[in-house]
Amino acid sequence: MLTIYADPQITGMHDTMFFVAMIWKKNIGLRSEFGRQLKKDNKPPGSAGGSVREWKFLKYLSFLRSVIVPRNTVDNLAKPEETQVQMCRVY
Repeated sequence: MLTIYADPQITGMHDTMFFVAMIWKKNIGLRSEFGRQLKKDNKPPGSAGGSVREWKFLKYLSFLRSVIVPRNTVDNLAKPEETQVQMCRVY
């Protein structure tokens, strides 16, 4: 795990921007993993897979539950009513 400590000796814009970028990247990673963990929790009972250890940050990031909404999946398969079947004669 990456631990970030604020260094009081950071000077200059480049160092500050690097530090902010590191924190931003860590934030995005934690939020993405939290979304994946929520998706795992929403699987129907009896689905494949054994017992999985709970992610250690799940309870700390639970305040994000109201913000993160699962997206609908999209596929490129035609629905049965949209599919047109053409009949042809076999000689």
